[in-house]
Amino acid sequence: MLLAGAIAACAAFAVAAALEWVWELTVVPVAFLLLTAAILGLPSKRQAASPPSRKPRVFAVVLAVGGLIAIAIPIAGASAIRDSQAEVRSQDLSAALDKANSAASIQPYAASASLQEALVLELQGDYEAAVSAARMATEEEPTNWRTWLVLSRLEARAGNADASVAAYREARSLNPNSAIFQ
Repeated sequence: MLLAGAIAACAAFAVAAALEWVWELTVVPVAFLLLTAAILGLPSKRQAASPPSRKPRVFAVVLAVGGLIAIAIPIAGASAIRDSQAEVRSQDLSAALDKANSAASIQPYAASASLQEALVLELQGDYEAAVSAARMATEEEPTNWRTWLVLSRLEARAGNADASVAAYREARSLNPNSAIFQ
């Protein structure tokens, strides 16, 4: 029963790492490694008489490779966003947009890539495309007040006053205690 729980916990880590930034919390990968060690632990007294099975070890290796892949995707997306930000600082907006688009193709579900794309498009003066990218960011992460606040600003710059106010209200409702909204 304990082994099944450890295997389930490792699988849960792999899924969470693929969908969220949970792997950035140092304790979580450490717990994953400890659970993996438990899976590969010494056989119980009942199993001592029989030769150890390779199945748990093979499963752990497959699970570890899956975990590495799950972690590599968010790392690659974050790296592309950092590269885009660096291109913005060097005033190469075309390259910055390419890097933001790369981040979006690596992690099409991540609001950070769409938000970076929106910010670069804003710098290029393409407010309608920036609004579209910011809307995508709010769809990808509807509970993030920052995406709504950026959308509000971009809607205002694009001349969409009603949409700007609606996005601002959504941002404020998600984080009413922020000093920004006081």
